[in-house]
Amino acid sequence: MVMVEEMIVKEFKVNPVYRRWFTVMSVVIVISNLPPTDSQACGRKAGDRGSRCSCSSSASLCAAIGRYDGKWKADVTQRRGLVAGENLLIAVGVHDQGSTCGSNKMLLEAQLRQDMRMLAIQDSLQDPGPTPSCVQCASFTWTDTTSGVYHALILLYNVEGEESLQLEFAFDDFVHVGNASSSASLTMEHVAMEGGSVRMHINVRSEVRDRFLLTVFFTDMSSLAQWTGMAMIQVKAVEQSEIMRIRAPAGRHFLVLATLCQLSLHPLIDDRESLATASCARVCSLEENGSAIDDVAHHAPPAAFPAPHPEDVLCSLQLYVTPLQPRAGWPFTMSAVALGLVSGCRYKVVTSVRLRQNNNAAFEESKTVNGSNMPATLNFSVASCWPGDIVVRVMLYDDSAMQSQDSVLSIISRHFLSVAPCEVSYAWSSSKQPLFLGSMPYGQSPLAGNVRVSECQQEEELSLTLATFATLETASQLINSAAQWHQEMAVAFYARSASEHADILALVQQQLGPWFERRNKSLEATVLTSCPDPRSKDKPLDCPTNMLRKIACSIAKSNMVLNADVDMLASDELADHIRKARGDGWMGRGELLVIPSFRSAGSWPRAVKTHFDSHQLTVKPAAITMEDLKAALLRCELLLPLLGCGMWSPSTRWSENAVFHAPTEYGRWMEAEEVYEVDYLLGYEPSFVVDRRAWVGGQGAGMYDDRFEQGGWDKASVTFEAAYLGYTFKVLPKGFLVGSSPSSARQTSKALSLPLPASKDTGSVAADPHGQWLMERIVNNVWTDTQRKVAIRSCVVKAFKDTNCDVERLRLVPSEEMERVGGGHELKVELFGLPRSVGLLLSVYRPTNKVDREALAFHLLLPQDEPEEPRRVVITLGKLAAGSQVLRIELRDLQASKLMQNHVGAILAAQEHRFLLHA
Repeated sequence: MVMVEEMIVKEFKVNPVYRRWFTVMSVVIVISNLPPTDSQACGRKAGDRGSRCSCSSSASLCAAIGRYDGKWKADVTQRRGLVAGENLLIAVGVHDQGSTCGSNKMLLEAQLRQDMRMLAIQDSLQDPGPTPSCVQCASFTWTDTTSGVYHALILLYNVEGEESLQLEFAFDDFVHVGNASSSASLTMEHVAMEGGSVRMHINVRSEVRDRFLLTVFFTDMSSLAQWTGMAMIQVKAVEQSEIMRIRAPAGRHFLVLATLCQLSLHPLIDDRESLATASCARVCSLEENGSAIDDVAHHAPPAAFPAPHPEDVLCSLQLYVTPLQPRAGWPFTMSAVALGLVSGCRYKVVTSVRLRQNNNAAFEESKTVNGSNMPATLNFSVASCWPGDIVVRVMLYDDSAMQSQDSVLSIISRHFLSVAPCEVSYAWSSSKQPLFLGSMPYGQSPLAGNVRVSECQQEEELSLTLATFATLETASQLINSAAQWHQEMAVAFYARSASEHADILALVQQQLGPWFERRNKSLEATVLTSCPDPRSKDKPLDCPTNMLRKIACSIAKSNMVLNADVDMLASDELADHIRKARGDGWMGRGELLVIPSFRSAGSWPRAVKTHFDSHQLTVKPAAITMEDLKAALLRCELLLPLLGCGMWSPSTRWSENAVFHAPTEYGRWMEAEEVYEVDYLLGYEPSFVVDRRAWVGGQGAGMYDDRFEQGGWDKASVTFEAAYLGYTFKVLPKGFLVGSSPSSARQTSKALSLPLPASKDTGSVAADPHGQWLMERIVNNVWTDTQRKVAIRSCVVKAFKDTNCDVERLRLVPSEEMERVGGGHELKVELFGLPRSVGLLLSVYRPTNKVDREALAFHLLLPQDEPEEPRRVVITLGKLAAGSQVLRIELRDLQASKLMQNHVGAILAAQEHRFLLHA
């Protein structure tokens, strides 16, 4: 598409074959990326025989041009109005009944203009070819529609010889394009006082690039006096900020109305807020809920001039909906504020909620209000919102007259889209084989319960799918992850509102899906709408993590699936390393292949390069190599998940949170050349690759238990099930995953106008009491049969129970004194009655009543073939202050140390001892 913004004389070449030139005095926009003939719109290709061209239902204007008895006539068969942003499609059929039927070359030209501006000229050569036809079909498409009236001029030329065109027929028609209210939003931010005027910041978001009229009204709540500011603005970006200055007196309480109009005074979008300049200094905030106005307005200072006579005041309504985006199945409240009522008169306020598709009233309620109570605020509560397009309308009647159209004093309405709760649907399927069609409740879909999927076809090269989940905020991280992975992906999106649902669908269908196709990679993507929290009726789940992981695993189209979080970036050639391990026999039916994970604490990995030009997404990832990883670890720019700088493992260094990732044995991994096996500990939650055909867990191909709804023990639940079922954990050398750096996400978000992902503290465990309670219940009451393949046994966890463990025989004896060694102290402890195969954790604390205690030191006691009796342990503590020190030494069951850290049952032996430390 060629854009010429300035007003110049432009020569336009209609057809290079006949070298005919047009001169157009206007802005010229030429459609050059579309074919002149659209067989889908016309129903047949140019040159096909038949009596008439068919018309597509998506066409904006369909016309048939025919020659009868030597005269050309035009018949408009369809005219359809559009909404701004939709494609304008004109389909024209030419039917020649003359004696020269099908023997002459015809040139069909379409000119499109809006007001006095010429927008486009496009032509289609109707060449008879080897098979002449009396019917020729053509179509013309214009993509950048804004609201207004479009005029189409259709010209039919007879081509005579090589240079001459003879105009045979011409006719014109029009198409109306309406305002796209759903594509714009308006938000008032704050107000700054500047003497006798105010400065207001307004955020405008619109998909339509056009000139708009922005109007702001300040209405005094006491006198109803108004101050107005108007400005013409040019929207050049999806989101931009505008500043409005209005002369309005301080010390008053206002209702503030901002409206955005396009081509007329009919509002495209508006926003209403409450402003009290009497209660703020230089910067004033705006109240979002109009219902709060009722209490404040009675304390507003009296007006400095006489109020207008009641008969001269026009009534008006303000409408507020809480929450701003109602959800299907959830309650919402409508607050109507009536202004300008005449004292002593009675009014009736009627509120209705209608379903837009059939105009049926789903809710209707009326209330009576006295004009003496100014301003009057009425609240209407709806127990449950309906799914679909909803129109809320409030009408103000004079109650003394019969309720009719003539007695309506004011009307206001709002439109919003509500999606059904916890419904799942496909957004994209490269395989064209979705597990289901349409949208359905998650609980009734094939993705709930024990998921069964059809057997994947064998391929010459092993197919491998990365399964993850995302929200609109993490979409930029998803794009970075997909670019670095460069293999198939299965993604489950979560939309918390109808607007997020629409934005996610647009992102997947217009950008992500085509991007995967251009790279010859497969994408399976679904969208799950906001799900209610079963433990709280007033709010939905923020992000049901395991439900989304389960959906992603289920929709994957390969047997081998890598489960990882959306912010994890794959190292170079990670997929090749995984395939090699599989080919070498390291991924049997009872094995999980662990991929070591790291988190970024600096600027590495470097930001990807993202471009979005000509409606096409391009992402160039940065190199992520083993050499760079080792260098970043030495600089402490890279950390182990949930742990600090350095290497952590059961054999060298430990922490309370080490159970989650330290069993990977990172120090061993740094030097490994072959796949190696590690011992399982309760809480271990690595990213891993699994062969879905071999998985025998209770959730089927979905793997993850969807009862875990937040972070914390959600990922650990699936690895505990794997260990309970007898799976072993093998670690992949050389390949790894690393969390993306903040700079990488910012670059992609800026390029695609996406929200930035929320920062999260990956150095601590997310507190999820329900997840921990559910995990304890599973460990203690559900999966209790003894599993013999786990190497580190337990005295507490039933599934890993060592029958030889006798807690009564366990005893610890600390030394009477501590020795000063270097800059710290050493504590010697003797342990008696230790079971041979049980893992134990020896911890030293300062006594406190707090649940969360800071340990001075940890020491792991791993199983030994022939444990000595007593077992002597030396614990190195930091520097302690001189004087009397009371320390508590605890011996805990290693498998239960994190999950049951607040349970007395996990403590097998404990003793407090007072030490006298010398300076």
